[in-house]
Amino acid sequence: MLSHQKFQTLLKPKHGTLTYNFTVNDNETSGKNVFIAIVGERYNPLEHLQKLTETSIKYIICEQKYESLCDNQHFEYLFVDDINKTIGELGRLIAEDFQEKNNSIIAISGSNGKTTTKEMLSSILKQELGPDKVISTQKNFNNHLGVPFTLFQITSTTQYAVVELGSNAPGEIAYLAQMLKPDYSFTTNIGDTHLEFFGTRQAVFEEEASVARFTQKTFFKNNNDPFLKSLKLANELSLGLEDSTIKVELSFGKAFVDQVELKNEFITGEHNFFNLACALIIAHELLDVTWEKLAEHAQKFRPTANRSQWLEWDNKQVFLDAYNSNPSSLKTALKGFADYLEQHNVSKKDAAVIVGDMNELGENSDHYHRESGEYVQGFDFGLHVFVGRYADLLAGDKRASHTLVAKDVNEFIQKYSSELKPFKYLFIKGSRSLQLERIPDIK
Repeated sequence: MLSHQKFQTLLKPKHGTLTYNFTVNDNETSGKNVFIAIVGERYNPLEHLQKLTETSIKYIICEQKYESLCDNQHFEYLFVDDINKTIGELGRLIAEDFQEKNNSIIAISGSNGKTTTKEMLSSILKQELGPDKVISTQKNFNNHLGVPFTLFQITSTTQYAVVELGSNAPGEIAYLAQMLKPDYSFTTNIGDTHLEFFGTRQAVFEEEASVARFTQKTFFKNNNDPFLKSLKLANELSLGLEDSTIKVELSFGKAFVDQVELKNEFITGEHNFFNLACALIIAHELLDVTWEKLAEHAQKFRPTANRSQWLEWDNKQVFLDAYNSNPSSLKTALKGFADYLEQHNVSKKDAAVIVGDMNELGENSDHYHRESGEYVQGFDFGLHVFVGRYADLLAGDKRASHTLVAKDVNEFIQKYSSELKPFKYLFIKGSRSLQLERIPDIK
């Protein structure tokens, strides 16, 4: 939602209105009065404007070069040179307008866990305030277009916007952070993500932590991460085990924040409990609510599909994390799975692990896959399965008899799905392109 005063600084409608509500999807127009026409290779919405005549849409924003397609007199057309640049400017204006009304934007960046942390914080805030008071990033809309799309959700009742920031190239986080100028921000950690584009962890650190430069109030600093701990900021609030403003202690299946116990039966691993604790701390900073009540909200959080999710399939307990993978997130998740088995007195021999490719690791990809494969097999689970084009590298030269490889999910299903039958617990993790979530759908 954007006020007329702000809107007219960018575009000059002939027939203005009090507020402007935006959509880029011609199938999602309820409550919207501005349609932004993004012309793609497969679909040109300007060729289907007739379908919008029976909606609340009054304005069409599109690039000047498509003016000849804009002959439907039902709408007022606002022409621009670059639609992507305009969307970014709209995002900046909406953020500015939103904050001037004493509302807050919380930005979350980081190598691993930022989507889950964003969901954790949103869940806690919505439980306390109500779902109409909080908007957050949907799906993976965390880039130069996705962040403005997130802000397009803001309505007159919204008080908090929890926005995820993603990056595939140097400078993207800074661009998004400058667009938002967030009131609060949190960088989850620094890991081996997108090394194909950044090269080193130092470069990843410089990218992910750049959000701190544009944060107006508080940057929540993960003191457990050596890169982030090195930051010295006037507006920081440090969180962690040692030398931290707020101490976060971790134990099997729980965390402690300011001596308040934090439990959740739906998540596994110290990394998830740490992120849940951080979400709790951020919520405590935002709201005048006790630690104990926020902990009750946090206890009800459930992960979204394919992200550190526990599910039951074929009388097995399955830990599924098939949205993304890199060496650091794989090691963290696998350790969490092993800890869970130990906590529940389950032998590792009763568990099978299925590990897929890790994409975007750059020139050292072979090395990272060999190293990660050795780490996986070091646990000596009952069965190790490696899937994808790097499966042989993951399995290594000294693979044990209980190690299998498959070039893709189809080959695994055809050849080896029956091998899973003896096992009570499964661990599944790999990059999204492999579609490992299909495995628990085997009939």
